[in-house]
Order: sequence, then structure tokens, then C-alpha cells
Amino acid sequence: MKIPRQFFTRQVKYSQLKSRYELENFSGVTPIAIMQDFYATIYLSNIMTMAKAEANETAKLNKEGLKYEYKVNMNILILKQTRTLIACFYEDDPKKRTILFDKAMSIITKNLVSVRPDRSFPRREPS
Repeated sequence: MKIPRQFFTRQVKYSQLKSRYELENFSGVTPIAIMQDFYATIYLSNIMTMAKAEANETAKLNKEGLKYEYKVNMNILILKQTRTLIACFYEDDPKKRTILFDKAMSIITKNLVSVRPDRSFPRREPS
């Protein structure tokens, strides 16, 4: 049985929001606090996705001629770089902001995983 890619992509994103970003862990109990937490989490997810896209472009340029394509490990990105990338947005000095961003991107591009084409494992039917 082959799962459509669009369905799989949505499931992965939902799982990522729920477990990695702890979307259900609200800091308040009022509807406004819950909405703020929800939108802040979605915004953070979008920031991380943009950082991932930029790091993947850098990785593609640096890893030309290798056997496999490489991409950023999203788990490492979320766990280790969330605070650094948020600090970039709060920094007023453009030079410091650039230094923080470059440092974060350097760390992100060091944590790559190879993409092996046509790699699939047979699914077991539940008994």
C-alpha cells in the first residue's frame, strides 16, 4: 500500500507541531492567551522552515558531486537553534543580528542527513 505524499507531508507537519514545538502546551488559560501561543508556535514553525530552506540551499552548493543529496536534520534545527534564531529577530544592531544568524546557519548546515532515493520498507499489517 502506497501512501500519497501530500497526506504524509501533512501528517509529518502535524506531528512536528505537536511533539517538537509542543503546540498543546499553552502558557495561559484564557482564549486570548491560547490564541497567542498557537500563533506564536505557527510563526516559529515558519521561521524554522525558512531557515531550513536556506540551509538546504547552502548544503546543496557545498555537497556537489557526492553520491547522495543531503538535507537539514529538522529535529536538530528545532532543538538547538530555536532560541538563537528568535534572538536574531530581537536584536536591534544589524551587525550583531547578522553574526547571530550566520552562527546559527553554520551550526544548522553541519547537521545534515543523506537522502537515499527509492528507500522504503514494507509495512506490516496489524494482526
